[in-house]
Amino acid sequence: MKTAFVFPGQGSQYVGMSKELYDTFPEIRKWMDKIAAVAEFDLLDLLFHSAAEDLQKTRWQQPALYTMEYAMVQYLISMGARPVAMAGHSLGELVAMGIAGVFTYDDGFRIVNKRALCMDKASGLRGDPGTMIAADAPMEYLEGKVAGRDNVYFTNYNSPHQVVLGGDTEPMLALLKEIKSEGYKATQLKVSMAFHSPIMKVIHDEMAAFVAGIPFHPPKIPVISNTTMKPYPDDPDQMRRILMAHLESPVHWMQNVRTLWEDFGVRA
Repeated sequence: MKTAFVFPGQGSQYVGMSKELYDTFPEIRKWMDKIAAVAEFDLLDLLFHSAAEDLQKTRWQQPALYTMEYAMVQYLISMGARPVAMAGHSLGELVAMGIAGVFTYDDGFRIVNKRALCMDKASGLRGDPGTMIAADAPMEYLEGKVAGRDNVYFTNYNSPHQVVLGGDTEPMLALLKEIKSEGYKATQLKVSMAFHSPIMKVIHDEMAAFVAGIPFHPPKIPVISNTTMKPYPDDPDQMRRILMAHLESPVHWMQNVRTLWEDFGVRA
C-alpha cells in the first residue's frame, strides 16, 4: 500500500507528548537532541515544561512542532517507512521539505525559527494585524460573502466542510456575526495575525533575505506545495519563490490530499 507522510501545522496538545516520546524512543531522543543543539534558546525546556498557553503562541509553537515532527518521522523512517510523497499543512510543509532533503535539518530549524520570529513581530508592523475565522458553510456561500468585502481573503481550504478566512479585524468580525446569524457555524481563531493572506507582505523582504542564504537541493521525495498544488520543482530559486509565496497565499489542503490520492496512489 502506498503511503504518504503528512505534517500538521499547529497543535499544542501534539507537542505535549514530547517528554514521553523523548524518554521512550532513543531515535526520537537522538533527533530532538540534535535539533536542540541548533537552537539559541532552551528548546527541550520549551518542549517539556512550557505551559499550554505558551505553546499556543506562534513564536514557540512553530519551532516546537518542527522539532517534534522531524524527530518522529526519523523514527518512522528508521522502522522502514518509505513514503511515496509528502505534504504539510502550513508550517508542516517546511518539515516535509526538510525530510525530503531540500535543506538540512538544522537549516530547516533556522528557517522555521526565523519564520516564527517574523510572524510574531509582524502584528506590530501593521496598525491592524487582522484576524481569522473558521467557517463551516458552502463554498459558494462564502465566495459570495468574500466577494463583497475589501481586505477579506480565503486563507485555508481545509476540507469541503471547513474553510478559513482571514483579513482586517473589523470586516472579519462583521462577517463572523453575519455567517452565524444566517445559521452556519463560524469560530474566531486564536491567532496573532491573518496568516496566509496578503497582510503577511510586511515580513516578506526580511524572510526572503534570510532564505536566500540557505542552500536548497532537489527534493528526494516529492513534496506537494500548499501554494501551487503541485510537487516542488528541482530548481532552488523556484523553490525559494514558492516558499516565500506560501506566507501570503492560501493553504490548498483539500487539493493536496486529492493530489496524494489521485497522482501518487496514496491510500495510507
